[in-house]
Amino acid sequence: MTTTVLSSTSSETLALPVRQRLALALRVLAAHGIADLAAGHVTVREPGTATWWTNPWDHLWPSMRASDLVRVDASGRVVEGTTAPSEYLEVHFALYQRAPELACVVHNHPRWALLFAASGAPLLTLDQQSALFFERHVVYDEYRGLARGADKTLPAVEAMLAAGAHTAYLRSHGLVVCGESLETALFRTIYAERAAELSCRARMSAGTPIAMDEAVARATRDSFERGEPPVVALNAAALYRDVLRTDPTVLA
Repeated sequence: MTTTVLSSTSSETLALPVRQRLALALRVLAAHGIADLAAGHVTVREPGTATWWTNPWDHLWPSMRASDLVRVDASGRVVEGTTAPSEYLEVHFALYQRAPELACVVHNHPRWALLFAASGAPLLTLDQQSALFFERHVVYDEYRGLARGADKTLPAVEAMLAAGAHTAYLRSHGLVVCGESLETALFRTIYAERAAELSCRARMSAGTPIAMDEAVARATRDSFERGEPPVVALNAAALYRDVLRTDPTVLA
């Protein structure tokens, strides 16, 4: 068996403080079509604390810098930073309260996730990356307006937890993805949007889509979840490095 070892450069990038890695991740998500003007929010736990770094709600993701980010407690109160966080973080804290192993939650309104959620059709497992979501996602279809208040946020959170899902496609709203690390959530979010696009495009094509065998999909998903190979770390390091080569001021 071949063992994959991260380069020293990759290891250094992944060892950056979480605040700087979040700024990098926001730029990466924007580059992959996840951003929606100044909407959307990502939270990531400051290690060893009950506080989270998040993006301000009046800054665009493609130009985010580490100094723009703000740290909040579980009530959304600012404990570090000078910018204003989103007022719609309730879904994040509901997930953290019920699943304390989580370190990161991503929410935004990418177009393919929206189109897929509105289609009423199941998500197709068409390639190995979309196997990440086999039996690990829900489509929540009870839109109740802007996501503020327990009546609008808790039902979707409870649907995710009941299904053992790390990803929720919210009909008429967007996408929620969570992970045990920032990099895991980043990887899942990029491929959640890609899986939605593949599923929609396959159904729009002239042929009949052929989904992956369920046993193979399950085994492929389990390999990803065990980190065999360490695709999350490898891809995150490469994505971060690409941002840094383009604009190193992201860390400022």
